[in-house]
Formats: sequence, C-alpha cells, structure tokens
Amino acid sequence: MTVSYNLSKDFIEEVRAASDIVRVVGSYVKLRKRGKNHVGLCPFHDEKTPSFNVSQDRQMYYCFGCGVGGDVFHFLMRHENMDFAEAVVDLAKAANLKIPAATKKQRLQDAALAAIVEANEAALAWFKSRLSEERAAPVREYLIERGIGEEAIEKFEIGYAPDSKDNLLRHLESKFNSEAQEKAGLVQRSSTGAESIDRFRNRIIIPIRSAGGRLIAFGGRIFGSGEPKFLNSPETPVFRKSRTLFGLHRGARAIRKRNFAVLVEGYFDVMAPHLEGFENTVAPMGTSLTEEQAKLLRRYADKVIICMDSDEAGRRAAERAAGILLETGFAVNIAPLPPGEDPDSFIQKEGGGAFGDLLKASEPAYGYVLGSVAANHDLSRPTGKRSALKELLPMLNRIADPIERSHAITETSRTLGIEEQVVAAEAGRARENAPASPAEQKSIKIDWLPVAERQLLIAATRDPHIALQAVEEMEISSALTDFSRRILEALTGQDAEGKISYIASLSDMAQNEEEKQALAALAIEAGREEPASALECASAIAISALNRQIAELSDRITKLEAGEHETFDSLHAEKILLKRKVISLERRGRIALQHPGDGN
Repeated sequence: MTVSYNLSKDFIEEVRAASDIVRVVGSYVKLRKRGKNHVGLCPFHDEKTPSFNVSQDRQMYYCFGCGVGGDVFHFLMRHENMDFAEAVVDLAKAANLKIPAATKKQRLQDAALAAIVEANEAALAWFKSRLSEERAAPVREYLIERGIGEEAIEKFEIGYAPDSKDNLLRHLESKFNSEAQEKAGLVQRSSTGAESIDRFRNRIIIPIRSAGGRLIAFGGRIFGSGEPKFLNSPETPVFRKSRTLFGLHRGARAIRKRNFAVLVEGYFDVMAPHLEGFENTVAPMGTSLTEEQAKLLRRYADKVIICMDSDEAGRRAAERAAGILLETGFAVNIAPLPPGEDPDSFIQKEGGGAFGDLLKASEPAYGYVLGSVAANHDLSRPTGKRSALKELLPMLNRIADPIERSHAITETSRTLGIEEQVVAAEAGRARENAPASPAEQKSIKIDWLPVAERQLLIAATRDPHIALQAVEEMEISSALTDFSRRILEALTGQDAEGKISYIASLSDMAQNEEEKQALAALAIEAGREEPASALECASAIAISALNRQIAELSDRITKLEAGEHETFDSLHAEKILLKRKVISLERRGRIALQHPGDGN
C-alpha cells in the first residue's frame, strides 16, 4: 500500500494520543489488569504463562519473555506486517481523525511508486501465463524435477520469461510506455543503446515481495545454459536489495511463532524448506547478508540458524553472516550441510524430516568457528595459539550479548589453552584499535543498559531536572552511554516545554531496534515500581567508572619492570586517591538511602 497522506510529526503525535494502546493491543490479545499494567500471552512467541505487559500510563508494551516491545505504532507494524506510514493511517482511521492530504510533491512521488508496483503486477500476470503455455512444458518438467509441482508454482507465483527480445515490452506498452517499464526494471537499453529490450529472457521468474507483500522486483533463473545463472531486477525506488529478504512476507508469522529464522542462500533454498513446513526460512538477495537485512529480521526473532552451501564460498558466507547477526544481538547457530549439498538438494534427497534434524543439531556459531580455526593451527606452539586467537578476535568482538561474549571468552580460553584474562585483554585491545564501522558511527550498539543507568532514566521520567542535576553533581556524563545522554536530554527538553515526561513520544529517537526495545522496557519498568533515587543511581555509575580506572591502574602496575620505582609510586598514589573517592561515594550513597526523598 502506498500512503498518499501528509504524515507530519504533529499529526503522528495526535494519532498516538488518540490511540489507546490497551484498546489496540486488546483487540488482538486477551489482556487482564495486574497492578498498574495489563498482561497477556505474547502474540509474538509461544508461551503458557503471561509475560506480555502493556502500560496504559506509558502507552508502551514489552514482553519479558522474548524481549520485544515498543509503542502502539510498533505493535501494529510487527503484528500486521505494516510499514510505519500504514500503521499511522490505520490507527488514524480507527480514531476517526481527518488525515491531512498529501502535498503535490508527495502525491507525485506516491503515484510513481504505485506505477512501478502496478507494472510489476501486470508483468507477473504475463510471466505466469507464459509458463502455462505448451512451449513452456520443458520448464514445468524441470520445476517438477526440483520438487516444485503445480501447487508450489501457484504458491510461489512462479512464471516464465520466453527467449524473446521484446515480447513483454510490447505486451505492456498500451498501459506502460518503455520509460515506465525501464523505471520498474522490466526492460533495459540494448547494448547499442538504440532500443529497449526485455530484461528477463529465457528465465524462470520468481517474484520478490516486500515484508508487507508489495511486489517490488523479480528474480530470474536461466533455463538451460547461460550467464548469469541468476538475475535480479535492478534497484528501483521500491526495491533495495540490501534491505530485502526473500521469503520474509510469507514467513514472518512462522518466524515470530518459532522465534527463530533459518537463513539460506538462494530462492530455491527458501522454497524447498517452505514446502516441507519450514516457512521461517529466508534468504538475502543474492548477496552477502547486510546490516540492514539483519536489523529487519531482528523485528521478528531473537535467533537465526544459518544453513548455507557446504562449499568454501558457502562457509565463508555463513561466517560473515554470523558476525553481522551476532553484532545485531541475535543468538546464532550454524547447521553445516554434507559436502556438495545445499538446502534444496539436501531436502530433495533426504526429505524434510532430515532437514529438521539438521537444524536441531546446529551448533552455536562462535563455537563452530572456534572449532574450525583451532583445527587449522598448531596449538602446541605459542605462535599457533597467537595466530588462532588473532583470527577469532573479529567475530568474538562482534558478539553483542555480554553473557554470550563472556561464555565465548571462556570457550576460547579452554580450546586454545590461553588464560581467560589474556583472551579478554586481547579482545579489549582489538576492539579499541578497530576502526568504527559506518553503522557504529551512526548509532550505538546496546544489549541492555547497565542497571544503574536504567534506574537513572526511570527516575528521569518522574523528574528529569533532578536526574540531570545528579549527573552533573557526580560528573558522570562521560561515563553514560550515548543512548542515556540523548534520552535524558530529550526528557529534560520535554519538561522545559511544559509537557509530561513521556517515553512513548521518544520512540522516534531510537536509532536501532535495540534502542526501541530499551525504551519499551523502561516504560514498563517505570510503571511497575517506584524509581530509585537519581543521586543514588548517579553515585553507582560514578563508583563503577572509578572501579574500572582502578582495575586499569592495577593492570599497569603489574606490568611494570623491576626498577621502575618512580612510575610505581605515581601509579600507586593515583590508585589510592581513586579508592578514597570510591569510599567517599559509597558513604554518600548510604546517607542517600537513609533519606530516600532527597534525590528525587
């Protein structure tokens, strides 16, 4: 659906205020009141005991079972596979709000996008009709050999592009001129540039839909010999390969229900598992998995099992994908295939049951890579251990979850025969020296906020100025995550404008999915309990920062060579000073606990 409305920030806030999240969520989930919140069974994963919380005061939801959360727009987007604009319009209509008309520029842009989708739909109808022709019988026989019969052809909307220069172009030109078809990626200029010709010729055609179901592109597999074997539509205003996952629009519900996705490489590798009941299978668009695709998938699940080709290229692709997924916060497993197999060929030979067993036997990704690296180095020698650790550090440092990372450090220590502290220190050193990726430069990566920071932000929802005052008094601004600083400043700004400190209205500040989940969790926690003293929280953050400095000084002292007395005395004096500051802050914290109203 292309939305032709002017969805300004003010109108979005009007829709948010008119859309009670308890009413909206309650139309999908049976909720009951428990304390300040409403609870029910989570619609995004299977559970028997309710862990899904909705806060009417904060207008946010959060599931303590699977970790999903957000505002009323986010709920509708996730539950109904809508994009943001569609969710806003849907809620506005439900609230009987008059939706502002789009500007002329917006109407023209929307019309252009709609024309591309319409041209794609017309082309798909033609491709499907060509597959049913008598001359396409060899194509249908080939598909049947690959386990794709009539029912599967209908399910996946498979078509065929005949080996002709411009049959599609001429078929569509009464409604879409060659320029419009070129914008949709259906035709291209000939090698001489003198004429327009069909892009897809003598190819099995597989439609590519967005997560919401819009027909945005096509994939074409050559029938017989020829290069390239697979050809995708070019990028268009509605199709971005780096942001699209094949199979997601069909598999979204299954992924949510099982809370994990299976990641494979190609179109047929998606279709074969789907036909055997593994509808939670998706694939990147003929390229390596991208950060955008990982973030898109993160909206639906917490875990991914990678099942790619068993050749060297497939192994490397699996490891690259694992690194990106781990950094995005997924639990990641790898299911290695027998030599010479891909998911499609494996299922054709062994069946769906064997594929299910393969997924169940999958190994945690880091453990799989650790075993592979260890086998390729001589661990009886220090040089072998050093080389193996160096090879492992990039993936080790991409593990976002702190518990998973700690476990990985322990496993690395045990496997390589290197002390755990050394592995951790080398990982820290490599992380500090690594250049920031473009994604890291744009936004921070958070797993969960440190407890003291989380409590500080909860306190800030009650009185942001007191919280900010505590931060300044304890001089901890530099010790806070960028996320906490931004949210604290936003809450202070809200309050200055005379508005209620309202976390739901800060959802658009989230720079990634993890930040959205953090805001949702904060909103629910703020509604469940009285916040701790802002001063007490700031004191805990300051103590933690000082303790880190003390640990660093201790490490430097232990590495001093004999005879460096002057340096030892200097570092030792600095360490004593920091310890005194910690003692002073701890004493101050005890006083604050005796007078809990002073800091809030």
